[in-house]
Amino acid sequence: MELDKIELKHHEANSRAQLLYVDKHTIIKITRISFKGTAKFGDLKCDSLHTNLISLTECRIKAVNRSFNIVNLKCTVNKKISEFQINFKLLKRERGGWHPFLYDINVDMCDFFKRPYKFMVFTFFYKYAKDYTSMNHTCPYLPNVEIALLDWGINEKEILQKFPVEIGVYAIHTTWYTNKKSFLQINATIVYE
Repeated sequence: MELDKIELKHHEANSRAQLLYVDKHTIIKITRISFKGTAKFGDLKCDSLHTNLISLTECRIKAVNRSFNIVNLKCTVNKKISEFQINFKLLKRERGGWHPFLYDINVDMCDFFKRPYKFMVFTFFYKYAKDYTSMNHTCPYLPNVEIALLDWGINEKEILQKFPVEIGVYAIHTTWYTNKKSFLQINATIVYE
């Protein structure tokens, strides 16, 4: 068989189709969809459930321009934290409210920083925030230590390349636990349009 022709066509639906003619009777069509849109934070809510353990000093979204905003989170550890877990959920807003979307996982953060390869899904999300956060070492977290996530924005090109989603409203819900008691909740909505 001889390769007669390779043709590249662009479609209006933001997809690229490559038609590969192998012979007169065989045509293979390969389509690669590229997603275009903007993603930004819609809402951010932080609750310190035990202020004697951790206190929030900042929890806000800052607008950079009309289509891009950044998140700033700061909290101070008031007592030594020797072990903690994070429950990480992704949700999607559909008819009838919020519905689970792909992930609802628990991560032992002390173990995560020792062996991140054990937590592939969480590692994927953490790598987009690690350059902006001070939470980058294993336990313990000592009193008067500030845990921060500063000037973090959504880079939709990097994320959508490995995690393609359709246009919509999504939420990230995190609940932080120590000794099986929740002490912090951070919830954010992301609007992808």
